[in-house]
Amino acid sequence: SAAAIFIVWLGLAWIRYEHCNNLDKKLRGAGGGACLYNLRAMKNIGKILHLAKPFHKWIWVAAILITIQAVLQQATPITLKYVVDELSKQISTGTGDYNRLIALFIIILAVNVSNVLLTTVGNRLGDYISSRLGRYLTEEFYKKIFTLPQK
Repeated sequence: SAAAIFIVWLGLAWIRYEHCNNLDKKLRGAGGGACLYNLRAMKNIGKILHLAKPFHKWIWVAAILITIQAVLQQATPITLKYVVDELSKQISTGTGDYNRLIALFIIILAVNVSNVLLTTVGNRLGDYISSRLGRYLTEEFYKKIFTLPQK
């Protein structure tokens, strides 16, 4: 979703900003400045995030949904491991538990349905944030332009 891409991009950009900031401090004495372009870009992103304060709670909600989705996506392979263990126990020793196997498949189904629902909500939220943020930033830009003194 758009919100997921934005949040991941923002996190990676912030990590790169911190790395470049430390690198530029080290290289300044040697005439360096390898990341100055990236630092300028991060300052602009920081300004956009500062202007977008009314949407911070929605961005946090999107980040939490994305984190929950990531955890749920890891639940299916882990549960499948237990299914395979139960099946191999049944094949090798004949002591596998059919009820446990059914319960594991129900867990997998519930996790997948939950993941689909969260993905749908996350996509809708990402579209909402994207459209409202674009409109809000455009309005703020024009407010600023129209309040500039005319010569």
